[in-house]
Amino acid sequence: MPRRSREVEILRRQNRWYIDDDPQVVQFIPYKTVNTTAGGQVYQAQTPRMPQKVRLIAADRERQRSQSAQEANSKQTEVAVEIIGDIDLVVERYDRFNLDGTEFRIIEVEPLSSAPYLRRAQAISTPSDGGL
Repeated sequence: MPRRSREVEILRRQNRWYIDDDPQVVQFIPYKTVNTTAGGQVYQAQTPRMPQKVRLIAADRERQRSQSAQEANSKQTEVAVEIIGDIDLVVERYDRFNLDGTEFRIIEVEPLSSAPYLRRAQAISTPSDGGL
């Protein structure tokens, strides 16, 4: 069942209130694949987007720690966040942003059809032991 325009406008307003309750200003940096002279591909930073106001939500309270099956001492910590923005938020998969010196990578951007009243994306970081 399609949403009525009045309902969508009310949901957008509520979303803006939610963002304004605990806003963060982030600047997303797009990364695109570029061919190297050796014949491979690398991700290269592009022109940063304009700073945008979002709300960041920790995906869960504990860091996720993964361990390699080959080496018992090989561990990696991932910190995940969900990004909530207004409908005009400009963000794409593989964009990156810095928060308090820790770099986050966008791993997924939900399509507008999933929620026509907000933009939502997921990001992860793999900080060193001294990070977050």
